[in-house]
Amino acid sequence: MVHISILGISDGERSLKLLRTDHFDLYQLHALTDVEEVEEAFGPKGAMESILKAKRDGKVRYIGFSAHSEEAAHAALDRFDFDSILFPLNFPAWIKGKFGPSVYRRAKEAGMGILALKAMARQSWPKKIGESQRRWNKAWYEPFDEIDEAALGLRFTLHLPVTALIPPGHWELSKMALDLAQAGALAPLNENEQKIIRNIARMSNPLFPLLE
Repeated sequence: MVHISILGISDGERSLKLLRTDHFDLYQLHALTDVEEVEEAFGPKGAMESILKAKRDGKVRYIGFSAHSEEAAHAALDRFDFDSILFPLNFPAWIKGKFGPSVYRRAKEAGMGILALKAMARQSWPKKIGESQRRWNKAWYEPFDEIDEAALGLRFTLHLPVTALIPPGHWELSKMALDLAQAGALAPLNENEQKIIRNIARMSNPLFPLLE
């Protein structure tokens, strides 16, 4: 059994061969950024035609998608009964930016698998910090990199709840998340900690803009 997200469809057969399997458990329509991309994916000769054919042929078990905008996510959910969603869910964007609750609520009501991105994201990099000055040069956002604040971010997202969350790509940050999980340090937030994250959120510049 292979669990994998696929960025595209043109190399599907080659990927199956390299992975030595005859099917994918999860085939993902990746990185939908706006409604136009959703319409293109579902249009004539769009990506969904090939994905659905792959499922009919037994090469795909489940179909998911990822998005970084609520508009694109809702547009995709309007068009298909997806099995999973990969979406940014972090407390600064959720609390201050009001970004995430409507998509999360809809996915939960539909019984979808909810895979969370950017649980350790604090905010956009401050303009005064140039690219060469950034501690984490692989991150396009400023992450929570102190263990106490990172734990708050992980705990908030994990206990929304979600099916799973994906830590940042930097090994040091990923290891921090894994160490916290293995130490049993990801319990739900208590009332005082809820106040702490609201204060942190108020002082942040969330990655995603306020909803209109």
